[in-house]
Amino acid sequence: MTLFIGGNTVNTIMVKVKVPPPVIFGPDTICDNTTPFTFTTNNVFGGSYYWELNTAAGFVQLSTAIDATVYYLTSFKVRLTVTDANGCSSSAIKSVK
Repeated sequence: MTLFIGGNTVNTIMVKVKVPPPVIFGPDTICDNTTPFTFTTNNVFGGSYYWELNTAAGFVQLSTAIDATVYYLTSFKVRLTVTDANGCSSSAIKSVK
């Protein structure tokens, strides 16, 4: 990209940085049908979050907040996709038994 600043030509390079995979914080194991449990992740500046829960029909939307709460399941997978302010995204899956 070329910019003109004060009559001078300035060449710039734009670099798109890949978002590192998110870290999902939450239990690795649960007791059957216990109280609800919450999963969360680190805050990504200007980011958006898309939590999904694995079901027999595939992954379905669970939450679009920085955290997600799951109620009364035995074993499952949670998938999180984080998209930063530049539109770059990355995903992680956590298995809970």
